[in-house]
Amino acid sequence: LDESFSSRERINRALLKDLNAVTRTWGVEITRVEIQNMEPSRDILAAMELQMAAERKKRAAILKSEGERATFINEAEGRAAAAVANAEAQRKTVVLRAQAEAERQRVEADGLRTA
Repeated sequence: LDESFSSRERINRALLKDLNAVTRTWGVEITRVEIQNMEPSRDILAAMELQMAAERKKRAAILKSEGERATFINEAEGRAAAAVANAEAQRKTVVLRAQAEAERQRVEADGLRTA
């Protein structure tokens, strides 16, 4: 379908060759043929419309897929960042508890020395 519209030059050459094969017997030579307006049949137009609709659906499916992919990547990156933040918070909690326990033991040891 697309080829018929994009190949006018090839069609023109083929027509020129065929026409000259007939007209040379009459002593006439055609030097140029140009197709200016092509009107495809209803069947071809319907097929072209189906082809264009299929192409639009294909592009829509690709865009949807790319959007879903971006969503999954963003969600995964969010979960990874949350896991890192949670691990960092747990590490700080352990450090603070250890520091508090060390301070408690130091205060208790100082109290025993003064008593």
